[in-house]
Amino acid sequence: MSSKTSRNKQSKPPQQSQFWMTHRAIVGSTLRELAATPIATGVTLFVIAVALLFPALLYVISLNLMSSVGESTSNARFNAYLEIGLSAAETAEVSDYLLTLEGVASVEIITAQEGLEAFSANGDLGDVLLSLPQNPLPPSLVVTVEQGALENIDNLVNRLADVEGVDNIQFDRLWLQRVQAIAELLQSLGSLLGVLVLFGLVAIIGNTVKLAMTNKQQEIRVIKLIGGTNAYVARPLLYRGALLGLGGALVASLVLGLLTLGLGGPVAQLSELYSSQFQLSGLGFTGNLLLIVVGGGTGWIAALLTIYRNISTIEP
Repeated sequence: MSSKTSRNKQSKPPQQSQFWMTHRAIVGSTLRELAATPIATGVTLFVIAVALLFPALLYVISLNLMSSVGESTSNARFNAYLEIGLSAAETAEVSDYLLTLEGVASVEIITAQEGLEAFSANGDLGDVLLSLPQNPLPPSLVVTVEQGALENIDNLVNRLADVEGVDNIQFDRLWLQRVQAIAELLQSLGSLLGVLVLFGLVAIIGNTVKLAMTNKQQEIRVIKLIGGTNAYVARPLLYRGALLGLGGALVASLVLGLLTLGLGGPVAQLSELYSSQFQLSGLGFTGNLLLIVVGGGTGWIAALLTIYRNISTIEP
């Protein structure tokens, strides 16, 4: 008798298992309801996906621009022109000193004669320079810096300008500043647009959940009449909002991935023209996961707000 009772106790599902079974059944029922109206569900998912796509796309563009700036600064070079008439030994001495400075990766020496030959081959005034009795070009150093921010490169350039034997330093950082400013602007616009999109999604999903509540008024009244609580009534509607937000975010993530994949080839060809190894990258696993979580969480919050405002008006 005791063994039979023990078997009955073991056969009963634990409370936690029953909890998950109940929620799984509600999710399945909600999915079937959404699938029963494919056109309306598809339009809602499309609107949500487009709304999420714009801030995500701006974020990806700004992320890639910042990556481009980082690659440029990691491979940044500038020319240090030495004083005219500096001997080869003195030039090598300046080069060795630059290599001891923090932030300098390598130094390439270009003698005055090498500079004259290169200028004569590529410039229109090559014959004029060759006819001069004395080489007017100074020796120079091509300095490659280690990876660092633009501010660090500026500090290094200022230090090199004070080195004895260095006459002038040429470093075009204006275009890097412009790219960095554009990337920061796009990142700010993406953040602002993301906030506006979240409010828009709350309105879109909230109206969808409110429409579902209106269509289920009689069912909700019957549930309340037999003792159903507001929490019990709200549960399927909460899952409806979360699933809509989750589905829209998945669509947005897929479209963004296809756009990144489609533009990868042209971007790689453009990078080769500028002797760069830059490659277009998307949100990545963490970014896509965050997008999906934001979509599902926004849908849940939108449904919760809508239910809180309207569920008390439906009474048996």
